[in-house]
Amino acid sequence: MFNGLKDLPPGAVAAVDTARGTLCYVVQKTLELNKAAYKSNDELTRIIPNRLVLVSCYRPVGYDPGSATVQNIVVVLQLDRHATTAGC
Repeated sequence: MFNGLKDLPPGAVAAVDTARGTLCYVVQKTLELNKAAYKSNDELTRIIPNRLVLVSCYRPVGYDPGSATVQNIVVVLQLDRHATTAGC
């Protein structure tokens, strides 16, 4: 569970290390959604080249840690080719 993902502002840069080098992605938006809403959200489930969608369970402050989570944090990022070439 990565509750901190909800705090990523649009424009933040995330570096993703791969066997072929580092890719730089820019945050487009961050959403808190009910699990059912994520699964039926065409914008988030559609395949878009060079896009990265991070999804994590979300547990609000005060939520019983023994209970199943009912929300997701979703972060939509887009590859920044210029930053990837120049270095994040």
